[in-house]
Amino acid sequence: MAIANYTKYEDDDGGIHRIRLSSTRATAAGAAPAGDIDNDIDAKVSKSNNEIGIRPRRLTLSRIVGTAPNQFRQRTTLPILTPTAFDGFAKGDEVTINSVAWTVVNKQGEDY
Repeated sequence: MAIANYTKYEDDDGGIHRIRLSSTRATAAGAAPAGDIDNDIDAKVSKSNNEIGIRPRRLTLSRIVGTAPNQFRQRTTLPILTPTAFDGFAKGDEVTINSVAWTVVNKQGEDY
């Protein structure tokens, strides 16, 4: 199991926030932005609508697990740490998390 650590997240306005990700997801989420954290509000991967914070921009990923007739589709989300890296993804692209290939099925911008 990967250990969760804090890294940096750049919002769409250029502010730098703290975000907590597992080490394997942090690697897949791209390079952390340069600069120091300049905002006290955290980016929260699984933020509820009633919490204070930023829900980061993210990719919805999908993959097929199992063999027919016992196949099912597994989905997960992956926050992307910088706007530039996010712009580089398109639906249908492949993303690898912990040596497992996933397909991008949706892109969602950040919200508060």
